[in-house]
Amino acid sequence: MAMVTSETGANSTEVTRMVTDVTTRRATDFTNTSFMTLQQLNDAEFYRRLAPVIYLVILMVIGIPGNLLVLAVYFRSFSGSTHRTFILSLAAVDLVICLVSLPFEILEMRFQYTFYNVIACKIFRANNNFLSLGSIFTIVCMSIDRYKRVCRPLRPQMTKRVSLFSCLGCLVVSFLFALPNFAISGIRKVTLKYNITGSDCSLSDQFAKTIYPIAYGGVLFIIFLIVIVLLIVVYSLIARKIYKHSKFRERFQSSTYSGSLTQTSSISNHSRNQSSEKNGNKEMSLQEVKFVMTSSSETQESETTSSNGTTKLGTDETEVTSPATQPEVTKSTTKNLDRSIKKSPTIPHADRKRTAKITRISFTISLVFVLSYLPHLVLSLMTAVKGGFVAKPGPIVSAVLPIVTRSIFINNVANPIIYGFLDPKFRQSCKDGFKAVLHTR
Repeated sequence: MAMVTSETGANSTEVTRMVTDVTTRRATDFTNTSFMTLQQLNDAEFYRRLAPVIYLVILMVIGIPGNLLVLAVYFRSFSGSTHRTFILSLAAVDLVICLVSLPFEILEMRFQYTFYNVIACKIFRANNNFLSLGSIFTIVCMSIDRYKRVCRPLRPQMTKRVSLFSCLGCLVVSFLFALPNFAISGIRKVTLKYNITGSDCSLSDQFAKTIYPIAYGGVLFIIFLIVIVLLIVVYSLIARKIYKHSKFRERFQSSTYSGSLTQTSSISNHSRNQSSEKNGNKEMSLQEVKFVMTSSSETQESETTSSNGTTKLGTDETEVTSPATQPEVTKSTTKNLDRSIKKSPTIPHADRKRTAKITRISFTISLVFVLSYLPHLVLSLMTAVKGGFVAKPGPIVSAVLPIVTRSIFINNVANPIIYGFLDPKFRQSCKDGFKAVLHTR
């Protein structure tokens, strides 16, 4: 009996030891699998950011060939004009962003917690601001040029040389605004799971808790608000002026075709008096009549300067006459106007379509910029105020937030698509180019 009891006790001890060993091994295995190194945490974060990485790759696939196509077509098929200069400048900036900024963003997400190169971080962060601001200021200059040509056609207009220097000036100003970003950007230490510290390319730890990032973000936000208000005012005035010119031309042309030369002059004067009484401005009819006289010069494809100081600009530009040399409306002036309308009655309609087309393109570019830049700027300002992540990293945050933060890059990819939809000449030039390439093969 004692032997049986002893044997039973030994078996119980053996079972207890085996259970303890299994429990210990499982606990050890669980501890090993739950603990992750910095590299493993970095890889896990990269996998969570596959959606924004794919998003940026798609933007690169569209933006690089698209902006190259814009540069090739506008340089080869479009004559010299201020509009062409602004489009080429925007395409060049957008192409650099697609070639430099987007790959860096992908690289930065690949090494989200293991980015150690301070100089590279500063250069690329400042470069992003530099190119983005350059694009913004160029859009503003292009909108102002549109306003002057539509709403102030009789005043001196921007020439190709002035537009080129304006684009260069935009880049210089953008560089100055990007310098503070070079100073405050750098490596930020991030505390992760298991008390592991990672390195992130963002605000430098030296400035993360200071007023400088907030002040810099505030300045950029104020610039953005000023740009929005300016664009709204400019395109509201342009829309109002186009509507007024459209109504005036309809009345003027219908009255001109209804009678002889004398009747035409009389009707024009009567139309001028009606317009003056309606608006309370005696000089309005003179500007409207001269706008019709000068609108036909929008069809020219090159910039020429005549001996009397009048400048004729190609493509989208109207004839510009210095205020000091503006002639009075006389019988001979009216006679020349009537003769030009009789010889080419369809030119004003073609010019209206061309002016409206270019204005629609400029407006759409500005609208896409506003919609794409606003989320980026709001999140950047929130990051500066909080001094760290806007939200804790997680599967959803890591997948969605980087896309919203990088929404600004949509503006650099959308322009070729805008030209393709709104500019028939651009579409036809692309078709001709593709046909020529296929024919050579």
